Amino acid sequence: MMKQVRSVAGRDAQFPPTEEFAKQANAQPSIYAEADADPLAYWRKQADRLSWTNEPLRLSSGIFLCKWFSDGTLNASYNALIVTSSR
Repeated sequence: MMKQVRSVAGRDAQFPPTEEFAKQANAQPSIYAEADADPLAYWRKQADRLSWTNEPLRLSSGIFLCKWFSDGTLNASYNALIVTSSR
């Protein structure tokens, strides 16, 4: 016998994380205030968490800050597998 799955598309369904999961998450509620207070410093701090092949000297450029770390080079796969697993 198959169970029927109800769709929640278009509804305001919320699925909050468990308290245990929320405690270990990288993004805590305080990051919003930190980013609002000084966006450039916030993003520099985030860039410093990554392993770069060529460290970026330029944080952002463009009229709407549309190019972030444009002179830096990194290996996204390395950062996803190695850097994040070592925290």
